[in-house]
Amino acid sequence: MNKEEYRRWANDRITDLPLFLQPWLLDSVCLQEWDIALHRNKENKIIGVLPFFTFRKNGLKIIGMPYLIPYMGIYLDYPANQKRTSAYEFEKEVLTGLIAQIPSSVFLQQKFYPECTYGLPFFWKQYRLDWRYTYHLSLQQSEESIWENMEGSARTQLDVYKRQDSMMTGVGGALSHSPGFYSPSATEGTLVYLNANPDVQIVLDRIEAAGGKIAVPKTEISPEHGYMAVFIDTEGNRVALHSVPPGM
Repeated sequence: MNKEEYRRWANDRITDLPLFLQPWLLDSVCLQEWDIALHRNKENKIIGVLPFFTFRKNGLKIIGMPYLIPYMGIYLDYPANQKRTSAYEFEKEVLTGLIAQIPSSVFLQQKFYPECTYGLPFFWKQYRLDWRYTYHLSLQQSEESIWENMEGSARTQLDVYKRQDSMMTGVGGALSHSPGFYSPSATEGTLVYLNANPDVQIVLDRIEAAGGKIAVPKTEISPEHGYMAVFIDTEGNRVALHSVPPGM
């Protein structure tokens, strides 16, 4: 009964209801093994929902997160123009009503949307709360405005990342000359890999013109791990190259 009522309610909120709480998506990923808690106000209007996915493991009933769903949790339909102080009372009432409808299980795990910042009613009912912090940057602000409003330590850390990223373009490494201490590694010894992002082939195209020899042409390791190649430098050393596909 609750699920059918929820479908009708959700159909009027296609653009407002988060994607992972849409009933059609829950049907797809939960294969009907989901249910919903609904809380109504005095006018019998739905003002809070809590979908949950149930399954059995070793014969035990569990409420958990379905595959492919990063968030579930609570959705509240706040009254218009509600003050913050009134909102806390509203959240307390609705969450308490929803919690009372959660069926008994040996284990429950829910990952709520970041917008859900009030969880005391769960704590009062002996649920354990693990808080995670998510930061939102408004895309309507200019890059300069975002930068100016950051803490000094955050700007410093970003500068470090930018320098590290710039160092990862092109081939990295160093050469050292020490006669009698080093021996050419054309056939044995350690094989050193150099970063050849964005593409191993760009470096390989320069090898022979510089007096080197290509020992292993550009070869795919895997779609996830990119490409490698090996060349022999002018001193007879084997050197390997590696590049990662853009976006990996």
